Amino acid sequence: MADSPVAPPGGAANDSRRNLLKSLALSPFAMASPGASGATLSPLPWSEALTDYGRARAHYDAFLAHVLSPACRRAEQAIAAGGDRRSSMAAHGIFPLEEHGNDLALARWAALRALILTPAPDAPSLLMKMRFAYEDIFRHQDQDALFAALLRDAEQWL
Repeated sequence: MADSPVAPPGGAANDSRRNLLKSLALSPFAMASPGASGATLSPLPWSEALTDYGRARAHYDAFLAHVLSPACRRAEQAIAAGGDRRSSMAAHGIFPLEEHGNDLALARWAALRALILTPAPDAPSLLMKMRFAYEDIFRHQDQDALFAALLRDAEQWL
């Protein structure tokens, strides 16, 4: 998690996580083309894809808010009280919690990918899909202002 208070100085843990998320961010588009066999992907029905994404997003957000962030705060308090960083993180279960958070993030990305690949049934649904793509993918990239401008333009016309 990019704002983890217990990340090592210099952000080394965040760098690897950031690189993982960047590669995942591009995967919906890299995987949208037909495979070597020429087979096309069979998208989920819109309502199912939207429900799956909402559920995956809610699970991930709840885990961060109610499990990982509180554990990180407790570990940071132990470190501030003079505890060793690695020992404090281990004592508060940070490492396995981060692994579980990564699993939830992967599930969220998979659900977003499925939603993006599912044809939107109407213009408002397309706009919703674009907002999700911006929030979860493009806002975190270097050129987020370009996608934000496209999104504002689409919002004006749709």
